[in-house]
Amino acid sequence: MKNLALTFLIIMLLISCESQENKNSRLILDKYARKMNSMTIDIISSRDEEGGQSRLTLNQFYNRYTSKFEAFTNDLDFESISEKYALSRNELTNLARIYYSYLNTRKKTLVDLSDAGSAYERARDYNEDYEEYYDKMLRSSYNSSFYSEMALKSSKKRFEKRMEFLMSSSSYFEQLEILDSLVVSIDSISTYYNNKTEVLKLEEKIIVPKTLNDTINDWLINSKNLILQLVLKQ
Repeated sequence: MKNLALTFLIIMLLISCESQENKNSRLILDKYARKMNSMTIDIISSRDEEGGQSRLTLNQFYNRYTSKFEAFTNDLDFESISEKYALSRNELTNLARIYYSYLNTRKKTLVDLSDAGSAYERARDYNEDYEEYYDKMLRSSYNSSFYSEMALKSSKKRFEKRMEFLMSSSSYFEQLEILDSLVVSIDSISTYYNNKTEVLKLEEKIIVPKTLNDTINDWLINSKNLILQLVLKQ
């Protein structure tokens, strides 16, 4: 009888320990869901500041945000989450990795856009030089060979910059497609996580900002219409 009572006591103790472990896991997940939501709000609120970055400050600007998501995935608290909540933990860490990729892709998109604009301006400058030298070559009676050589050099430089523009533009459009796919992944994982919160007794849901992929007000995405027009002029 004593052995039976002892066995029952041990079983109840184990159940109690498991319940406490799950409770702690829920608290950790809710804490990091709130943290995730706060970080994504920071991403959106930084859009205006993002557009004012130079090449010298761009990496430092994005590192302020990517470092948070990197630290998020490496937090030791996640290791203490129980097996019951392991899948939800993995979903949060996967989200953080995707947001990390999203930010780096957005940075690459911005660089490509900047390179395309710069190359286009330089090609236009070389085109003006070419037309000037070509005109002087036609009107010059004693120095036409010099102007002919300068016109040829300007023509070559114009061609090089036009190629740079087209390559940067192509990469820019490619990065926009990657951004789209990353946002789809973010939305999909967030929805899957949120659909289980009630069953798992989690209080916090993941909030995906509606403006994360804003095709109307996001200057980086909206620039594709201008770049496309410039491409068609080439």
